[in-house]
Amino acid sequence: MAPPRSAHALVAFMSFLLLILSPSPGAPVSDQSSCVQCHSKIAHEYADSAHADMGMTCVSCHGGDPMNMEATAMSHGAGFRGAPSRERIPPFCGDCHANRPLMKQYGLPTHQLEDYKSSEHGRAWARGDTHAAVCTDCHGSHAILPADDTRSSVYETNVPATCGRCHGDEELTARYGLPADVFEKYRESVHGVALLVGENKAAPSCASCHGSHGALPPAAVEIGNVCGQCHRSIVERLRESAHAAAVRDGALTECISCHGHHVIRPADPSMLQELCAKCHPPGSRAAQESGRMYELISGAQRDFDEAEAAVHRLREAGYTVAELQSHLEEAHTKLVQTADIQHLLVAERVERYTIAVTEAAGEVEIQVARMHAELRTRKVLLGVFWLVLVVMVGMLLTKRARASSELTPSPTDGGGR
Repeated sequence: MAPPRSAHALVAFMSFLLLILSPSPGAPVSDQSSCVQCHSKIAHEYADSAHADMGMTCVSCHGGDPMNMEATAMSHGAGFRGAPSRERIPPFCGDCHANRPLMKQYGLPTHQLEDYKSSEHGRAWARGDTHAAVCTDCHGSHAILPADDTRSSVYETNVPATCGRCHGDEELTARYGLPADVFEKYRESVHGVALLVGENKAAPSCASCHGSHGALPPAAVEIGNVCGQCHRSIVERLRESAHAAAVRDGALTECISCHGHHVIRPADPSMLQELCAKCHPPGSRAAQESGRMYELISGAQRDFDEAEAAVHRLREAGYTVAELQSHLEEAHTKLVQTADIQHLLVAERVERYTIAVTEAAGEVEIQVARMHAELRTRKVLLGVFWLVLVVMVGMLLTKRARASSELTPSPTDGGGR
């Protein structure tokens, strides 16, 4: 026989009463709670979480009666829901995080569950794949922290390692025919070094390219747009170049055909020789053009490096190099712009920038030479000054000694009279 509606209403009212009487935001779960009596370690982890800060307690997710020290605290009548299975976790979290009125007060988005369902992870989960990543695999369960907390598993610099927990698992990745060295490759890449070593928060992590809740590998036709979020001008140059037709024909994939994806290395002039030779035979017009660009860019880089080294030596010697540094920065700007413009694949356009680099670096060298010349002149003048000073002092001492001897009477002057 089903319980009367009044009983259901009483249970609902008691659950509501327990919720509003739960600890205030940021307060730990009461030590008198029946939840804490058995789960003290979990309660300690939870006390520092984002959910605890919002005033949520064990009851908020798991239901039950924390004031009841008996087994009935985890009964159906007490509204106990227990720990959700992996199959239930996405909608379980979505009960709150997809609730617009509830999330509005915290300024949080509510599209994560729908995004997740569209992702590779979500699609696998929808097929009943229990190995598919769910919310707790990335965010944790009880010790969930805000994304801007450096301890959070989804803090910018922690995201690669978080993704790497699954994507570096050889047994798990083998199930899906995926490589297990993605994180290792990323860590060695120019992006990984910038983010993990340089702590440059603007550097891309896994989520920057693949998305977070809606994580998907970008399709071939989307690569340029994804890279273009950071490298917009370079992608625009590429789409004006001779490579644009090859991309449209499917012979090349924007960006990754030359640069790769996870193990992207820092750009340097040698790439023009290595990469272009993979498609263009020696002596071809394209090979000649790339060879010319290599000579221009490597020459400009060499000029810049020499000027930078000269300024560094002066700075180490204690000289003020503010004006020289200004010219050096101008040269560096042009060098960076050269890396951009080379994607047009036209040596003549590249030359305009490399000339500017060489001229700015040359101005630095001229000023450095002038400062060295002035320094040598000062040293010569200082040497002459000290020589004259020493001679004058010597002459004065000689004159003083001579005058002193003239004033001193000799033993024979009037001594016998």
